[in-house]
Amino acid sequence: MLSLGLDMGYSSVKLALIDTNNTVLHHCYALHRGDIRGALRTVMNDLTTRVDVGSIGRGAVTGSGFLRKSGRIPFVNEATAIVEGAVSENNACESIVEIGGQSAKYITGFRAVDPSGIKISMNSNCSAGTGAFLEKQVSRLKLKLKDYAAYAQKATTIPRIAGRCSVFAKTDIIHHQQEGVPVEDILWGLAYAMVRNYRGSVMRRLPLKKPILFVGGVAHNQAIINAFKKLLNLKEDEFIVPEHFAVMGALGAAVMANRENLPLNADPLFGALKQNHCFFVEEQPLKSLPDLRAFGSDDASGKHDLDPVTPGPNVLKCWLGIDVGSTSTNLVLTDQDNRVVSFQYLRTMGNPLAAVQEGLKAIQKEFGTGIQIVGVGTTGSGRLMIGRAVGADVIKDEITSQARDGINVHGFEKTDSCGRRTPHPLQ
Repeated sequence: MLSLGLDMGYSSVKLALIDTNNTVLHHCYALHRGDIRGALRTVMNDLTTRVDVGSIGRGAVTGSGFLRKSGRIPFVNEATAIVEGAVSENNACESIVEIGGQSAKYITGFRAVDPSGIKISMNSNCSAGTGAFLEKQVSRLKLKLKDYAAYAQKATTIPRIAGRCSVFAKTDIIHHQQEGVPVEDILWGLAYAMVRNYRGSVMRRLPLKKPILFVGGVAHNQAIINAFKKLLNLKEDEFIVPEHFAVMGALGAAVMANRENLPLNADPLFGALKQNHCFFVEEQPLKSLPDLRAFGSDDASGKHDLDPVTPGPNVLKCWLGIDVGSTSTNLVLTDQDNRVVSFQYLRTMGNPLAAVQEGLKAIQKEFGTGIQIVGVGTTGSGRLMIGRAVGADVIKDEITSQARDGINVHGFEKTDSCGRRTPHPLQ
């Protein structure tokens, strides 16, 4: 009689099928990307092509998915399932590092012969330090997660990146990009940031008992594995990635179903999957909200209109300001009377140099040889790198630049006792 284990995770569906000796006969890991029903149906249909459904007599489900309340299949605790799966893979392990799509756990203080002293620590609801955190940061670098380790392997330095918050990590990554730090180094720094965060917020003061098994989808990433070994000072045989690391919860659920003889009638399970009905927990009906496009309609109309530049016999002298931000790169061209002649608003997209080049080409296309740029100033988080690239005359931080713009727009100049204007300290 075969035993089936399912793990319904935040980002993936895992399946493991074992025999009475806990030998893994089939396992599957599928990202669901929000379509849990579709992913579950896919892995289960694949299972029917490999085994006789009638031979499956035991089973259990674990994880955070919607099957736990259905009553059609026994539910087991997720942490317990991970321990059971880990021990079945390596009965010498004494600690488990588990990092999945949205969860991170550290489990220690257990032995295969005596699990009574188990200690468990988990991450908060924030996804920082999980697979989703890594995927989000890598997408900003326009890379695929599967290429992470190959890039990080070429790193030569470890830039400091905040790992406790996705927003802070994004800010650090953008600043490193705009300072010209190679992507390879950024990825290596991100791996260190993630492990440091795990050590501080998940492991905390729990004992580091070895050997440690690394399980969960993030164990695919060799750069994270290397960072763990470096930061925790672990040898090769002290930090182990087991064969079925990606489906450890599902494997443990199957092992528990085997040992505790948890019955599973496979026919109704597969029938419900095909018919897509009450096997699943009923979902609340969606509430209809007003379409957002109706709010703020045309609120920018006319705000960015410029007075046309009248061609004259002489070349128009202009000054160029470049603001390189994390989201956008802005180029503004002004004449000698500080009137805006032209502007470009561009998405930085992680490549400030390309954005500036695009803006300069647009200005050249607009004016050709009709203007002469006699001065350039840069500001924003990428001001130093772009300032060097364009040979800027002035490089100022954002606060100074915004204050100076307020002086121009609102006329906040100082006057002497005779009412004559004097230069402002920022000028």
